Amino acid sequence: MSALDRLLGSTPCGCGACRSVATERIEISDDLGAALAGTLAGRPATPFGDTRTLAACREPLGAVRTVAIHDLESGGAALHADDAAVERAVALLEKDDAGSVPVAVGSGTVNDVVKAAAHRLGRPYVAVATAASMNGYTSAVAAITVAGLKSTLPSTPPRVVLA
Repeated sequence: MSALDRLLGSTPCGCGACRSVATERIEISDDLGAALAGTLAGRPATPFGDTRTLAACREPLGAVRTVAIHDLESGGAALHADDAAVERAVALLEKDDAGSVPVAVGSGTVNDVVKAAAHRLGRPYVAVATAASMNGYTSAVAAITVAGLKSTLPSTPPRVVLA
């Protein structure tokens, strides 16, 4: 067991208290499709991304059953991590099968929008990391612009991060 594995999930502390980290696993794989399929264990996915990340991950996403794949840039508007994008993601998740797992395919903006939407609906999600330079995949907050003001909203980190 690696040092990182010892920090993930729920582990009793030496003081007797139980510390919990929502992210259970972080996996770097040469076969993202197999890693995603193994993580979902037969459950359907609802992937969200932008035009570029969804195109780059088309083959791995083909390895899993999807309810719908949502391009957060559809309609030609630039994607921003704002309350409108979160509302769109919430509406799409509510319309999709409630048993599906939201999957954020992207880095900061995509991850924060999906993280905030999944948190609002009380649904666990999976992050597919597409940028090694982004440091917020497992953060317990989402940076969302609300009514024009940049805010950090409490959010539940992904159960699993795949890269």
